[in-house]
Amino acid sequence: MGSPAFRRFPDPFSNPAPTPASFDYINEGQDLAESSKGSRLLNLPVEILSKVIENFDPIADQESLACLALVNRDCGQLARSCQFRSVKLDFSSRATSLAGVLFREAVERSRHHGRTRLPSLGACVRHVRASNMYFWRQVDALKAGPFSRDGNHEDDREPMTDLQFHMLFAISTLPHLDILDMHELTVNQYVLDSLTASACRHLRVKLSIEDMGIRIPALVWPLETLSLDVSWNFTTWCHSKSSNMDASFLWEILLRMCSQSLQTLRMGHQALYGKPMKPISFTLKFPRLRFLEIARQGQIRDLSLLVWTGFEIPDDASIRMLSNNHQRITAFGTQYAQSAAFLDRVLPVLADFDHLTVLSMVWDGTEIPESSSHLLAFLVSLKHLHISAGNQSGWRRNWEISHDSLCSVLSPLERLKSLLFTRDSYARDWGPPVFQLNPDSDYYHTIGFSWSSHITTMSRYVTAYSSVFSNLQFMFLGQVPFNIDPGTSIDGPRNENFEAGKYLFGI
Repeated sequence: MGSPAFRRFPDPFSNPAPTPASFDYINEGQDLAESSKGSRLLNLPVEILSKVIENFDPIADQESLACLALVNRDCGQLARSCQFRSVKLDFSSRATSLAGVLFREAVERSRHHGRTRLPSLGACVRHVRASNMYFWRQVDALKAGPFSRDGNHEDDREPMTDLQFHMLFAISTLPHLDILDMHELTVNQYVLDSLTASACRHLRVKLSIEDMGIRIPALVWPLETLSLDVSWNFTTWCHSKSSNMDASFLWEILLRMCSQSLQTLRMGHQALYGKPMKPISFTLKFPRLRFLEIARQGQIRDLSLLVWTGFEIPDDASIRMLSNNHQRITAFGTQYAQSAAFLDRVLPVLADFDHLTVLSMVWDGTEIPESSSHLLAFLVSLKHLHISAGNQSGWRRNWEISHDSLCSVLSPLERLKSLLFTRDSYARDWGPPVFQLNPDSDYYHTIGFSWSSHITTMSRYVTAYSSVFSNLQFMFLGQVPFNIDPGTSIDGPRNENFEAGKYLFGI
């Protein structure tokens, strides 16, 4: 099972200042004001003008932007494209005023086929962060005693519900919205329709399930990034007559609309105690998905083979999914070379995998550190092991393997039946002097003149390994396959590009 999730996870939500929308977008087809027609700035090519505005910082250049906004209507719109490219709607008085402006513009758009009479503030918004935490802090402050959000009354929620209705309507009409970051929403048909109507390509939202009768909109939702956390509404959970709560319907509704365009998906689901809940289950295809993160991963039923296919997995990448499936995985591998720092975090986790019998690992760098080889020795359930290091492409191999050291360190792996070393190289102590003196030459180019000596050396190593690992039946080293049972013999011709993954995993 390949997973694309372990490159650095793209996070568009952490960017506090996305690129401002270009002037032709924010002007929405309006004619330039009479006072702007002679402006050198506003008559620059759109691409150059966009680069100029990108260099303004909404905070550091507040005074300059304020001066620009006072020139005329068009310069004001240009300044607003920088000032309001990222807005926060948190139910504070300032945010409520801003939401009011956006709501009035939304009403105007709904009445005039998506257009406004004057250049709009909403056309400048690229990034919206919405949170209800400010509202709840204000409510808390008004309470005389201890306060729990779960136990508050409907009249406490009513002001926020009204504001949320207007806010969602306004958000759904923002023409150039790119990133939408919502704190918490109780999902119902209106919320779902508002989210899917928005122009955003990147959405992060926490949804609380209240209405189980949501219909599936017949539309395509062209999201590229979705970070979704789902939980049950506490009241719905308590009053439901179902003995086995099932949230799969919501996941399928949401993901079916955007599965064809999603490139990044983060999934999180929180259950409440007191009632059993069915496992989340749906069947969809994600043809463009490149990054996947499953928050608080549980066990994946029937997962026996896991191969990580990411390039350059970060040293601090989460490996929780791996540890949560320790009772099921029997075969594990990394398709591409990874850092020793990362693999030294993975190997102790694998030591708890009682049923792990197959392992394939590739180290970045020209050696396998002693720390890693000693950690490998703890995986005593292994029957098939492939390890490699150094350059993994091209003709040059630069992992000078030390078989004497490895054989000694790995001796606790008594169950080994096959042991594979790929891209291995050796000290050059024979061959023409021109090859020995050239640091860019490759060992295998050198021993091309003495292949029989190489075979003899490899056979000697195989004999040494088989004396330590009594169950050993097959080895691959030095580009040569060897059968060991009942005796040591070469099993096929020289193989410069042996595919360990295909041999071990069939992939």
